[in-house]
Amino acid sequence: MTNSFLSTLPVELLPNILCHLSPHDIFHCMLANKAHHAFCTPYLWKTIKILDPTTFCRFKTEEMQKVLAKNAHLIQDLETRYLSVIKWIVQRNKLSPQETSTVVDNTSLLMTSSCQNLTRLCLGGSWEVLDPSPPLVSFDQAGSLFAPFITNTIAQATNDGSGQVPGTGVSQVNSLAFESAPAHNAGFGLFGSAGARALPTPRTSMIEEEQELIVHLITSNPNLQSVSLSMMICNMEAILSSVSAARLPLLRDLIIRPCRLCGPLVRAHAAKTFFEGLSETIRSIHVEIPMEKAFDPEAKTRPCLSHPCLKVLNVHGDTANLEEYLFLDFLKSCSTSLTRVELPGAAHLAIDSLYQALDDLGLTDMTRFNLGYYCSTSDHILARIVSRSHQWRVLDLSHQWGCQDLTAEAIVTHCQELQELTITQGPLISSSVFQRILCRAAKLVYLHANYDCSEGAPENSQLQATDVISSLWACRSLKTFRADIVGIPRPDVKFQQDRQPVQGALFSGTVEASHDIQRRILAQLGSLTKLEELCLGSFAIDYGDEGAWTDDEEEEDGMRYLDPHFQLTCLEMSLASGLDLLAGLKELRVLDVTRMAHRVGVQELEWMQANWPSLEIIHGLFNDFYPPLVPGVRDWLEEHKPKWGEGYLGGYNDSGSRG
Repeated sequence: MTNSFLSTLPVELLPNILCHLSPHDIFHCMLANKAHHAFCTPYLWKTIKILDPTTFCRFKTEEMQKVLAKNAHLIQDLETRYLSVIKWIVQRNKLSPQETSTVVDNTSLLMTSSCQNLTRLCLGGSWEVLDPSPPLVSFDQAGSLFAPFITNTIAQATNDGSGQVPGTGVSQVNSLAFESAPAHNAGFGLFGSAGARALPTPRTSMIEEEQELIVHLITSNPNLQSVSLSMMICNMEAILSSVSAARLPLLRDLIIRPCRLCGPLVRAHAAKTFFEGLSETIRSIHVEIPMEKAFDPEAKTRPCLSHPCLKVLNVHGDTANLEEYLFLDFLKSCSTSLTRVELPGAAHLAIDSLYQALDDLGLTDMTRFNLGYYCSTSDHILARIVSRSHQWRVLDLSHQWGCQDLTAEAIVTHCQELQELTITQGPLISSSVFQRILCRAAKLVYLHANYDCSEGAPENSQLQATDVISSLWACRSLKTFRADIVGIPRPDVKFQQDRQPVQGALFSGTVEASHDIQRRILAQLGSLTKLEELCLGSFAIDYGDEGAWTDDEEEEDGMRYLDPHFQLTCLEMSLASGLDLLAGLKELRVLDVTRMAHRVGVQELEWMQANWPSLEIIHGLFNDFYPPLVPGVRDWLEEHKPKWGEGYLGGYNDSGSRG
């Protein structure tokens, strides 16, 4: 066929067509004739993704590695999580000891690679030093089934009957395999009978000689625009140096997140040189740099380049309280294009000089704050950060063990625009200050203050009954209320969760006095007519902590879980205590009374079904080690089978604390 369909199209249209085809389709286009083969080959090799064992094994054969080496110069986008793939692409030169000693400082002479046209490199995700196990299906068996068809097809395409893949030098092809998972779009593999499958060595970390291959691959591709490294790193400074403007002048997006650091920590001046020496084209930086605590203030660094295109700066890791030294000059090199900055410990907000640099860039009109799980700081610094802005709309202080009353007072003063507040797993704010926040945050929509109360987890900030009834809340737009309300007199409660008698003033007095306090609290909650989630109970128990178990002959298995966070002085949520004051919550979807000594009975369930038309689920009707205070609930659920009670039916989690 001298004139094919592709040959009749304008040349300008062909790239637009081929870029939408899968590797499978492109490969079949290559088999049409030599002209198609020559034109389509670059598009077949443009993107190589080796992310799963099946694809890896397709490339692992001797024949396929010859093909890979021959066409490596065509690869523009390489993504893999296997170290061996780098070894296939970058080869070490075999030098004599005398030659090696003369080029010890020039690794480019020690290694070679024809892969020098990359624009995107992504290594990691789940980095594997060892080769994956081969798939269960035998490739040799697959080859014996398809070899006649493949050999005949290639012979027709080459017009010489040899069965040799044109442009590859590979002969005696047994099978042809294509990536079956479209999400990977990983290319193809040719398999001969000589595919070696050596058992991996028992090793879990990367050595420096192997990292040198990666550094060489990066520095051999000056056209790289995107680099993502989420892998084990044994020499972080070498990695940081490899992505400098001198090596990668076109770099736009950079991610360096070591899943494990096997080597020394980064010296301060090396980290400073890294940031200030990045390309002027850089747009986003996401890095994690573990640093040495000490540094040499006289260490010389190069002049800082300008970074007018930078939009996102996201730095994690322990920067050893050297943030001002590391980032001040760098921030001054940025322009108003910078819209997002996150530094360890929120140093950019706590340190005056860094804050001033952000102010010069117009970045101090802040509305959202979230330090994240791995960045905990002191109450004094958190308070200073919160005090920086009167425009906070979102404050997420979860996991901030330092967050206490200084920060809480700052929130009270700066919560006029606040819409979302999260203070779980760490912050310990006193009840009186907590109450003041609710009385001032008129625009609050989301409140989350109770989460995991398992053994070893930090205490939650709680609201005391006396504070709740002291003044009216201003947050009438609240849709999600997740907080413990405690300190309520409960003379009806006679025993603790461990069956020991209760003690204390809150368990004495009269039921009428208790109900009076509960009605005032429920009236406060009832004023929140936009509520969709009312979560008064703590998170479900994790029974994995063996230390929380004790012997109990009355239990079937002889063991009982001691729950120190079970709420006894809580709302009983009964009609007698004022549940009907919540009749206005017509949008309520979720009620959570987990790990609470509540008195929700049949009458209460019937009332909820009649008054809360949007109700979807009730969590915590039953507790594994605290018997219901009101009988008949389980029988009623079995008989009426309400939609919001499906989790309790049919024996599914019928005694679980969340239903």
